Amino acid sequence: MNLQSTVLIDNQFFPPISYFKSILQSPLQKASIKRIILEKNEHFQKGTYRNRCHIATAQGIHVLSVPLKKGKNQQQKITDVQIANDVNWQRPMWRTLQTAYGNAPFWEHYAPIFEPYFSQNVDFLFDYNSQIIHTILKILKLDKSVSISFSHTYEPIFTEGVDLRNSIKPKSDDKNHTRYAQVFEDRNGFLPNLSILDLIFCCGGKQALDYLQKP
Repeated sequence: MNLQSTVLIDNQFFPPISYFKSILQSPLQKASIKRIILEKNEHFQKGTYRNRCHIATAQGIHVLSVPLKKGKNQQQKITDVQIANDVNWQRPMWRTLQTAYGNAPFWEHYAPIFEPYFSQNVDFLFDYNSQIIHTILKILKLDKSVSISFSHTYEPIFTEGVDLRNSIKPKSDDKNHTRYAQVFEDRNGFLPNLSILDLIFCCGGKQALDYLQKP
């Protein structure tokens, strides 16, 4: 296997645009074999995109956050972190998305695909995020050419490909992103590196993929 064809990355909630740009613009893009390995053996880290994402609203950037069951999540293995489904969070979050993107060009096309993630309970955060990433790859038409697998053990130094773990974080976001038309751009100006949801609802899957592949 061409080692440059494999990317190891952490599992995130509706990841930001830079997450997918980093994958597609790594050496993976030019390799004949494409594989994403989601890190399954790390410990949960607070203040990351693992359970939150950023979207655009009329008031500016808004953070959507998946509530977690109380406990020392920071010390838990990522696959053991449970979603607090006893809290009414899914429908309010979906209504926020409707308000933010109801007038976006591709809302009507993709809303039915994403809506089940806000009406059906999934117990564990890792499983929830993994399903979301599978769906996004399908929308981007990458599901046939890019496979997803999971790490078997935690390797501090990854030698089988490109290590992107912990490279996509809110506090270290690369804000140098090419503009595309956003719903509230007339109020907020262009807001770079929002959740992939923003790019998909505003541009559609095909144009979103083109955007992600451009330097």
